[in-house]
Amino acid sequence: MDWFEEPNLAKTFYEMIQAEQDLELLKQKLSLQTDFNMIDLWALFDGQGHGTISRMQFEEVYNLLSMYPDRHELVMLFRKFDTDQDEILKYPDLVNMFGPRDDRYKDVLVHRKSFNSGRCYMRAQCFLPETMNDFKRLLLLLLNTEVRINNLKKQLIERKNFDV
Repeated sequence: MDWFEEPNLAKTFYEMIQAEQDLELLKQKLSLQTDFNMIDLWALFDGQGHGTISRMQFEEVYNLLSMYPDRHELVMLFRKFDTDQDEILKYPDLVNMFGPRDDRYKDVLVHRKSFNSGRCYMRAQCFLPETMNDFKRLLLLLLNTEVRINNLKKQLIERKNFDV
């Protein structure tokens, strides 16, 4: 890498870090909502109770919430969190996707009891309206952040004087 490429590299890293920080703040906010918990979140994605989440089920949740992102972008996001690359998300993968990095917040989210325990509810209404709006924002932000970071990586690679 030439010396004059360093500011571009620094700017790109800054943008990547900023995108991840935005995600973290929203995850922390959601983890403090009393109705938001991993049990109900898992049930939202694993609607049939199979114990795993396929790409089709993952996409179904977006569609269930009237969100219709590009399929290629969804696959990219799914693969990021599919730790063993077996085309199936397991519970720890979902915790990594929606849980904050800060263990204090993550523990609250993981150990909180189900808000819907013993109640009959529609999957698209498993959280209170304000929480559901924040959750939808998180779904979009996850997707947009992954796309943005991949685009930033591509821009770096395409730079004439930049060598990875």
